[in-house]
Amino acid sequence: MFKYIAYPISGLTAGFAGAVVYGVSYSSSVQRNDLGLPPSLYDFGSKRKDGRVPKVFLDGYSYRVNVPKSLKLSKEEVTTQFARSFFTSSVFSLERKILSYALGTDQTDDEILELDFKSPRETKIAGAFTLETRDECNAIFAWSHDGFSGKTLVGVSEVELNEFQSPDTFMDEYELRFASSVLMDGFQNDPLRKASFSFMTPFHRIYSRVLLKDGAASFQKWIEEKEVEASQKASSTVEASLSSILVKADGLDCCINVYGT
Repeated sequence: MFKYIAYPISGLTAGFAGAVVYGVSYSSSVQRNDLGLPPSLYDFGSKRKDGRVPKVFLDGYSYRVNVPKSLKLSKEEVTTQFARSFFTSSVFSLERKILSYALGTDQTDDEILELDFKSPRETKIAGAFTLETRDECNAIFAWSHDGFSGKTLVGVSEVELNEFQSPDTFMDEYELRFASSVLMDGFQNDPLRKASFSFMTPFHRIYSRVLLKDGAASFQKWIEEKEVEASQKASSTVEASLSSILVKADGLDCCINVYGT
């Protein structure tokens, strides 16, 4: 029974935790795609024998964060860093350990932090998630195991202002997004798999929120570190400039003394 419910946890259990996540959106079918998720997340490239589109479970969650304009980060850079933060967060790190044990793979935080998430089919996480597509704002990973198959999205979207809002001078607001899809046709005729999926779905919704909140916290920590680094760099530049001015001033004083004698 363990093999039916533990692989991969974020795919079959994404979305279960009670943490508060801004803008939570849940959908049991692509007709209720409230987050505007890309079609490639729930397109499995196949149709039923009767010509109908396969049944797909889909859910997605978002969390808003502010990114200082002073860091001058592009959407692509924000997406890449969020992916790094998400997959090295404390909650997902535990999932990675479970997958490493089950699949006999091993991947360190340092290895993930070196990934640019720009190489589909070559970029893998914990031996379970393979990067399928990547664009400016989304990284979509495919996974499959023992009758289950699905996709996981880690991405961002820039929050659009309404007619009553003015642009923030110092901050860009982003929605960090985490979403999952599972192809349900693959196990509809298997009572055990169907039962295990139904059993895990409520936990999945809770767990996904915890995953996203923890990934967002990891990303925000990185932002804070970048701000400190930028501040220290700016301070060093100012100190160097002041030192240069003082040196020139000393030289000027010497000249005045020479010519004044």
